Amino acid sequence: MSAFLVANGRVDHDILYELPISIGQLRKPLRVELKWFTCVPWWGKVVQSGKRPLIPRSEFPLMFRGRFSHTIDSKGRVSIPSGFRLELQSRSEQAPIVTNGVTEAGECLWFYRYEDWCEYESRLVGLAPDNLDVQAYVRFMVSGATECPIDNQGRSLLPAFLREHAKLGREVTIAGVGTRIEIWNKSLFDENQTRTQENFQRIASVVAGLDR
Repeated sequence: MSAFLVANGRVDHDILYELPISIGQLRKPLRVELKWFTCVPWWGKVVQSGKRPLIPRSEFPLMFRGRFSHTIDSKGRVSIPSGFRLELQSRSEQAPIVTNGVTEAGECLWFYRYEDWCEYESRLVGLAPDNLDVQAYVRFMVSGATECPIDNQGRSLLPAFLREHAKLGREVTIAGVGTRIEIWNKSLFDENQTRTQENFQRIASVVAGLDR
């Protein structure tokens, strides 16, 4: 049995409560879930539950972890790993943004939650606008940014020019690297991992120095 609570106001995050109330024949504790969205009405859903309150999900930063091997079909579509897909779709109603990615190991694609991309983009355009290198970087990143919705089968269509940039063939590696997802040519990713392992002690010492 469920009921909905509706009110107006600004909501900053999800909250889950248990209330010792009853509706009709329902005598068990109820779990109340409240969702907030800036500048829109908020709502709460009451569901029967005897469990302890859950920790509000939005108190944790969005982080992508792990790596997965997938294939791109003949139309340029790739399946997004289910864990990544759930995080993207549960935290945003907007289509993810994919753009050119450049790392020390070579080219790949950077895959962002829409809101995270907007934050990154705002930082970019706020850099020294008269600096030619800044202009070139912003042009490269922002002009490549494309909304890539996830369809009902969990696939995202990658534009041809982005696939060419990252040298993507049929086999790809999709890696979570914190606040973004990277999509790699599988062979290039494997080569990079091998080089990283061979130089890991040196790399670890550099990272340890940055953390002091």
